[in-house]
Amino acid sequence: MKEQIELEKYQAQEQDRELLPKVHLNDISKSIEKNELTFKDINGYHTQWNAQILNELSYIRGFASINDIPRELTPYIPLFCTVFGGMATDKYSYIDLSQRIQNYTGGISCNWSVHHNYGLPSNQATEWGIKFSSLALERNIPHMFDLLSDIFLLKPQGVEQLKSRIQRVNN
Repeated sequence: MKEQIELEKYQAQEQDRELLPKVHLNDISKSIEKNELTFKDINGYHTQWNAQILNELSYIRGFASINDIPRELTPYIPLFCTVFGGMATDKYSYIDLSQRIQNYTGGISCNWSVHHNYGLPSNQATEWGIKFSSLALERNIPHMFDLLSDIFLLKPQGVEQLKSRIQRVNN
């Protein structure tokens, strides 16, 4: 109790503000740093790169068009997004995939989206897609892309695992 009273007295005292770091107007650059976008075609996919200095972390946000999938499969898109990264794949069991996501990335997420693409004719302007994102240290970028690629080529191994996932979604 004595320590609490001493702390309250100390906190009530006027603090010396000269000890605090200060930023002066002269410390702020008058020029604006421009971030250049780089457009690349990687394996037939149009990509946009924006290099940032972020303590060796790299972020990815992507959009995969699903306009070409059969319409009878579209009701299952939210389910796919829910189990994204949580099912076994051709390369990895569920446990191995989960461990690799944890070891090499800051997580992988996914959601579906419908948006209007103003660059297309009006009869083609509505675009269905899957938005995905992840982050990784620069040294783990190849692992991150390998995981994303494997997840997108999802071929569930085991009906029981899929039933379990569907049951979780329904609850």
